[in-house]
Amino acid sequence: MSEFMDIITASNLTYGQKLIHLAQAAENCEHPIPTTPEFDWFFERDAICDMHEGNAPYRPRYICCDMERFARQGSDFLRLDAPDNLDDLLMNLQILYQNVPSVTGRPVYVGQLDRVFDPFLDGLSDEEILPRFKRFLNYIDRTVASGYCHANLGPEDTRAGRLLLQADAEVQNAVPNFTLKYEEGITPDDFARLALKTSMACANPAYANHRMHKHTYAAPVDGPADGYTVVSCYNVLPVRGGAYCLDRVKLSQLADLATSPEHLLNELLPSATGALLEYMDARIKFLVEDSNFFQTSFLVREGLIDRERFVGMFGMIGMHECIEKLLGPNHVYGTDPEANDLADDRAGAGMERSLLRDCGWPLPDACASGLWRPDQLDARRAHPRGLRARGLLLPHPPLRAHAPLLQGRRERHLPGGADGCQQRGRPARRGQGCLCHLRHLPLVLSERLRPGAHHRLPREALRDGEVRPWRGRASRHQPRRRG
Repeated sequence: MSEFMDIITASNLTYGQKLIHLAQAAENCEHPIPTTPEFDWFFERDAICDMHEGNAPYRPRYICCDMERFARQGSDFLRLDAPDNLDDLLMNLQILYQNVPSVTGRPVYVGQLDRVFDPFLDGLSDEEILPRFKRFLNYIDRTVASGYCHANLGPEDTRAGRLLLQADAEVQNAVPNFTLKYEEGITPDDFARLALKTSMACANPAYANHRMHKHTYAAPVDGPADGYTVVSCYNVLPVRGGAYCLDRVKLSQLADLATSPEHLLNELLPSATGALLEYMDARIKFLVEDSNFFQTSFLVREGLIDRERFVGMFGMIGMHECIEKLLGPNHVYGTDPEANDLADDRAGAGMERSLLRDCGWPLPDACASGLWRPDQLDARRAHPRGLRARGLLLPHPPLRAHAPLLQGRRERHLPGGADGCQQRGRPARRGQGCLCHLRHLPLVLSERLRPGAHHRLPREALRDGEVRPWRGRASRHQPRRRG
């Protein structure tokens, strides 16, 4: 059977999933984006990856609408007046979500919800608001139903933010993911503690270093003052903008092609990086100039997105396996000085040099927020994604103690940050007296971590004023569905 008939007759796909797969199969019948022989050589050997975004892009990968502006003005295209009350606002947002595309066909960003909701809460009691928020979160979970979907809170303490945390803890949904923008001195301690308690109940929210992120992108005119949002796999992107595409270099596969570390650093890595960036240029050019998305979308016309606020996302993965293949299994990235030197100082500097000097790409634009940083393991392979040291996912106290230092070493050459997963133990559920200690916030969100740092905090029990790590059987934390 043809690929189309395989999809049509599949027994493991819903109707909606078949629509998405059929659309991508049709898109992949076309090949409008030119590629170079160098790109084809690396692509055929699985050393670079286009993330299966489709051969003929007709929408950006990620779109981050200015939801606060939408809440103020409504939409002419959707025939929605500016809302007068919370019920009108919730209905308007639900309608808008069905009209915001992405690589998944569903919105990856549903808004900085505390700021969007807070002006509409006057005259309503908490008891009246909470059921509305729970129904709204259930709607997102059942309709958007994508691990890429993200909502933001903070850094200020708001009534809406507190009620959203309470609602999320009660509904226990997988979607949306939440991120709290935290900044010491702005985020009150009691609000941060509430977020930490909520995290232990439902794996949400995650935490972003607002003090560092807020200057990453200029604020849009008449838009949010911080100019950024956190979406998908904890990518920091411009609000009222988004990401054109995401493409990756696979370091572990490059290591299979290398005859020595010098061969990889001096020849393969610059060549693969250059080939991938040329492909990204061609892909973005087609999307912007030929697809007519930005020329026709009501999101542009009504000021909810601005093409000038979109960026390309460049990623690299498989650092641990790469180092292991080049130096041997006895050299473990994270614990071995020679492995760390090769990974952080030589490979990191080589990537920076390839992006800036050899390819001429300005790093912030080339890498969106700098570098793709997913927050999960690749279930299809036995190695961590991104630039993680494998031991950071295991109960290895010496490695955990040096985790912030390792993260800082990686990110010297990658302004957007590198992936870090620092697990300290299972969530503690020992009654109301068990709280995650607030002192972890300044530690994990410290100056040692570059602007791309974005973390799930350690989860340890607080009893009688002391942090008591869980010391039972090792277990990898199973997060909610991730993109």
